[in-house]
Amino acid sequence: MNGALLRALARTREPAKAELLHGRLMTAGLLAEGRRRRQFLPRITAAYAISGAAPPARRLFDDLPDDQRTSFLFNLLIRAHLRHGLPLHALHLFELMAASPSLSSRPDNFTFTFAIKACADLALLRGGAQLHAAAVAGGLAADGFVQNSLLAMYLAGGAAVHAAALFDEMPRRSTVSWNTMIAGLARGGDPARAAALFDEMAAPPDSATATAVLPACAALGDLARGRRLHRLARRLGFSSQLTVRNALVDMYAKAGSLAEARRVFEEPGPRDVVTWTAMIGGCVLNGEGEEAIGLFSEMVWAGERPNSVTLVGLLAGCGERGLGRALHGSGLRRGLVGEVAAETALIAMYAACGLARAARSVLRGGSRSTATWNAAMASFPREAAALYVEMRRAGAAADAATWAALLPACADAADLRQARGLHGQVVRGGLGRVQAVGTGLVGMYAKAGSRGAARRVFEEMPERDGVAWGAVINGYAAHGFGREAAAMVEEMAAAGEEPGEVALCAAVVSCGRAGLVEDGMAVVRRGAGWGRCCAGGVDLLGRAGRLEEARRLAGAAPAGAEGAAWGALLGACVVHGSAEVGEEAARRAMEAEPENAGNYVLLGNLYAAVGRWEEAERVRRMVKTRGLKKLPGCSYTPS
Repeated sequence: MNGALLRALARTREPAKAELLHGRLMTAGLLAEGRRRRQFLPRITAAYAISGAAPPARRLFDDLPDDQRTSFLFNLLIRAHLRHGLPLHALHLFELMAASPSLSSRPDNFTFTFAIKACADLALLRGGAQLHAAAVAGGLAADGFVQNSLLAMYLAGGAAVHAAALFDEMPRRSTVSWNTMIAGLARGGDPARAAALFDEMAAPPDSATATAVLPACAALGDLARGRRLHRLARRLGFSSQLTVRNALVDMYAKAGSLAEARRVFEEPGPRDVVTWTAMIGGCVLNGEGEEAIGLFSEMVWAGERPNSVTLVGLLAGCGERGLGRALHGSGLRRGLVGEVAAETALIAMYAACGLARAARSVLRGGSRSTATWNAAMASFPREAAALYVEMRRAGAAADAATWAALLPACADAADLRQARGLHGQVVRGGLGRVQAVGTGLVGMYAKAGSRGAARRVFEEMPERDGVAWGAVINGYAAHGFGREAAAMVEEMAAAGEEPGEVALCAAVVSCGRAGLVEDGMAVVRRGAGWGRCCAGGVDLLGRAGRLEEARRLAGAAPAGAEGAAWGALLGACVVHGSAEVGEEAARRAMEAEPENAGNYVLLGNLYAAVGRWEEAERVRRMVKTRGLKKLPGCSYTPS
């Protein structure tokens, strides 16, 4: 009997069977004190650990004497706790093992692999680095399992630089090593480096390589590399694996090739909820909402249960009120609406459809989590301040996304006192150094006219993107500080950031109003390829009476901006009474925009300004004959 029990314990892989065998051992008295206990207790402990039942395994393990707590048992227990979602307990076991006086329980390469994985799960970068040092001291740092776990830990902790240094030092890089680096870089927001690393891969790729690289191709819109990987997967025989198929469907759809995504989707083979969801999301992304709805119905008829991700994807492409309500009802019946992602998608959908009451009903009847309040603030910016007050009363804590939605909405009030109060709350919440929040603060102070505060917040930001630079430039420009706006454009370019069209145009307009022609033209030269910037430059020169220069610049306007550029020159000619240049500008502006009544009005004003009343009346009759109408809210009086 004892031999049969020992064999059964060795084969046990299920918690229920381990529990049954445990009961039999206790009934037979084999766990009582004595030699048999020493024989069977470690084995039933191992059986529980192997089957993934961590809590009972730990209770039995604690009853074992030190000399029976071997490295093998410690490793089984640590791994079981990791699989059970208890990484902190796994680390406690590692500490117990390291402190054990028994020579039979020294940490080995597997121990370090599991312990480093626990640090990765807990985002304990410092603890992982300490384990790295301990592995070096113990002579285990060159082990492949340990190195791969260290790579994963550093990447999960956001220390890609440390991961790259370790990867570069590895004398032998297995396929797992390459996959770990590629997947970590892709998940860490650096798909370009992930894709480039795949091109350098010096180990045979496998299905895990494909599922790591394809999302990077999707993020980059790199259809060529994605197709190349698809061909490679076919040649190596793993393109039909479900995880690879799902990644291929997602990649083709996100890279803009819905036809190829359909072909992969329709190939013979199994499909799961991820396959259907990827295809539905791809249709929505590519503007094929009706096809997405049809696929959803087909999915249900095929017996595949949608999940909340499926519902979110459908709602993102829903622009019809009736359809949105139907999807909401379907989600309720299937129990998919309780998740935060579904709630936020419903709020955004109802807001887009103009159903504010329905959106508020979802908000106030749901989880009332921070994410749902953020979605409401982003969807209803005019009500953002009131929603924020309600959110705080409900006990939800503000996060970076809250401030990223709230600050731009409050900026329109141009209330400096309110700006300072909100800034104080941001600082107390410890979010002042988050880039999106800092940008919102800069924009809010700039609109409130406090350029000093805007500049201080900007200078304190650890990282500045084009949006942050643009907020400062727009703030200077809006309050008439043209020289400062132009200087910021130069400073931005020197910092390696490419100024955007909106910021450049704001700086040019501000310089024009301040009479800073040379400063403004320096900005125009930086944005020569932007149509609006070119038109702003024509206006700038025209205001200064430099009509010949303005005419040359208008003649060099990029495609699509000719009408605006020649129209700006025509307006300047009205101010300066230059009929000759003005007639050419009018002709060119009318050729570019024949339906723009403003050009005719300006030409009539020009003729009137120089006393050519008959031509002025002829132009006015032409406007009536052609049925041209002035756009509401537009003034055609030159400024």
